[in-house]
Amino acid sequence: MAKPLSEKNNSNYWRLEWLYAITREELLGKEKLQEKLEENHEEIETQMRIRKDLIDKQASFLNEKFTELKPVMEFIQSKQFRFNHPNLDFLSTRGPILDYDSDENVLYIFDVIKSEIIKVNVYNQEEIASVATWKFVEESGNLDNALAGLNSVLNHQHSTLNHYYVDNASRQRWLEQNC
Repeated sequence: MAKPLSEKNNSNYWRLEWLYAITREELLGKEKLQEKLEENHEEIETQMRIRKDLIDKQASFLNEKFTELKPVMEFIQSKQFRFNHPNLDFLSTRGPILDYDSDENVLYIFDVIKSEIIKVNVYNQEEIASVATWKFVEESGNLDNALAGLNSVLNHQHSTLNHYYVDNASRQRWLEQNC
């Protein structure tokens, strides 16, 4: 087995690196080398299958969440309110904001009418592409952001009411002070 690069680091990552690294001894022995390469390849394939299964489960969860929240999203959209995100400073009329990719300057939005995830250019609001849920899960990786954006629709009316209560109180105070 390969010697660890650092005795100080006990993370699982390094333990896996030690386990699957090819040693000098294995490199010099053709049979051992082939055996090690095959062993590592089998483990890579296993991990790829596990990853695909996990992505499928995460995508399924998001699809169920879309279905569950669709009546709320349709109501918000029918009243011509905009969707916001608790952690991102963007608004959307098309549906809840799931994530923002700063490298591409695009928002991932669940389009309520189309019932699918879309990528939208933040500068001109043009739709760039539809994105399959599994692909969003695989590429985005920030499912906490997506879930926060979806769950924000449950607090939409409360947040809107609070905004109007505060705004109206401020306007009332102004009138009382100046009229």
